[in-house]
Amino acid sequence: MTDTHALDGENLTKVNDDEQPVDVEDTPLVSDAERFDSIGLLGKGGMGEVRLMRDRRISRYVAYKVLRAGVENDPGYRARFLLEARVQGQLEHPAIVPVHDLGETAGGELYFAMKCVRGRTLRQAIDSLAAGVRTPQYSRRRLLTAFSSVCLAVDFAHARGVVHRDLKPENVMLGQFGEVYVLDWGIAKVMHRGETPLADTIDVGIGTNATKAGSTLGTPKYMSPERQLGVANPQTDVFALGVILGEILAAHSEHDVPPELETIQMRASALDAGGRYPTARALHEALEQFLDGDRDLETRKRVSEEHARRAAEVLARADHDPASRTIAGQEIGRALGLDPDNRLALHTLMRMLTDVPAVLPPAAKAEMDRRWTDRQRRQLRRATLPTAMMLLAVPLILWLGVRNWPLFGAYVGLVLLATALQYVSANLTRPTAGPAQFATVAASAVLMTSFGLLGGVPAALAIIALGWRMNVDKAIHGLLILVFIGLWLVAPFVLERLGLQSPMYEVRDGAIVLLPKMNAFPPGRTFVAMVLTTFGAIGAAVIWGRLFINELRRAEHKLSFQAWQLQQLVPPER
Repeated sequence: MTDTHALDGENLTKVNDDEQPVDVEDTPLVSDAERFDSIGLLGKGGMGEVRLMRDRRISRYVAYKVLRAGVENDPGYRARFLLEARVQGQLEHPAIVPVHDLGETAGGELYFAMKCVRGRTLRQAIDSLAAGVRTPQYSRRRLLTAFSSVCLAVDFAHARGVVHRDLKPENVMLGQFGEVYVLDWGIAKVMHRGETPLADTIDVGIGTNATKAGSTLGTPKYMSPERQLGVANPQTDVFALGVILGEILAAHSEHDVPPELETIQMRASALDAGGRYPTARALHEALEQFLDGDRDLETRKRVSEEHARRAAEVLARADHDPASRTIAGQEIGRALGLDPDNRLALHTLMRMLTDVPAVLPPAAKAEMDRRWTDRQRRQLRRATLPTAMMLLAVPLILWLGVRNWPLFGAYVGLVLLATALQYVSANLTRPTAGPAQFATVAASAVLMTSFGLLGGVPAALAIIALGWRMNVDKAIHGLLILVFIGLWLVAPFVLERLGLQSPMYEVRDGAIVLLPKMNAFPPGRTFVAMVLTTFGAIGAAVIWGRLFINELRRAEHKLSFQAWQLQQLVPPER
């Protein structure tokens, strides 16, 4: 024997050692006096003590229980001792420790020998879980399965007229190979002889006075209200089982108890006996119904974890392999289908939706192009009216005085052309990026040319530049810059040098003097025109800026809400 230790209370059949190999000695049978060899003390209880013995006749270790010193000759204790041995010996059930022998030594010492049970008590398992030690051996499902076996063992005893009266985690043993034992039948009560067959087969050897004295024994925490008043029946054992079940659930997580389990536990431990399960078997059946679903749930969670891990692994390669995102999405779907609360799958889903890759998948790229085209059409539709409103400058030009009617006609025609380009492109039946961007470039070029005819308004040109910058793909930004520079700077300079166009300005006495081509600039009217055009440029800038900010805020609002909504998918940390 490698490791033995004493037990608390009456749990005196346990030895925490490794299973010993079969070692059959080729020796003759020994006498009763030579039968048992003492190995050591296992523990002491209120009524007796248990020693580890080697049975030389069978060549096996046994738990050898005797009355403790001081009470070995007391008639009441001797009767209770015999009752325990005979009750436990006749309750032949896989979850009840078998009694191998009952006898009296030559010196008059009563003893009975039991199977030597190896393992840990349910109390030790619960304390280990409460301390934060999590092992598969003591998972909630395994402990509930063991507890279900305890319920059957108790129901077996009830069917034979025996009430345990001291059920608690310390009296449940979990063996190393899946065994479950209900220990310590020292204060068990045998119900009225006429009520069960067991009363006719057990010679209890104890009077009614001793039975009444024992009825108040037990552990208060596990006693039902009627048990504390001296009543002992199967319902009082059911109450104790309900309290034990509550400890098992609390040891794992009080905040993660399925409502079905909580209902089972509350009913089993109801203060009113009428509200409890009628039998320990009924409690067992209710628990088994839950476990049938729970076992399936555990399998679903395990498979869900496998899919979630695969999704995370595949998504890590998505930047180099866009097709991996499709696989990752499928794996996430399978994981959440099996377990909607799978945290790894939910976090992976959030990462997949919020971490935008440098290169979009073809389908996503096509969707982005479609949205971009829709946005261009929307902006062109908005710009059509402001462009057409440039015709409002016609009365002002006429009021200032027209110096070159062909240029005036060109201005009006260019404004109409830019308006038409924007309108037609914004209302194409099947819009594509090409026509929309062409219309934007063409309209911008026409507008810049028309402003050039007016003599040039830098603020207005800046507004036009902002507009096309917002509405064309970055791939043609360079082209638009060339168009802008060409139409506004290079072309006029070249035409002036070739003598095909009069200068737009000249320097006089350190001042730049604009030389109008299309219209005159009378002093008084020019001041009014400058005020109006300045306010017009500011208004246009405010409108374009507002449109830009609205688009930006709309995008930020959408992204922020989507990020928040995705976060709601993940349950809070506990």
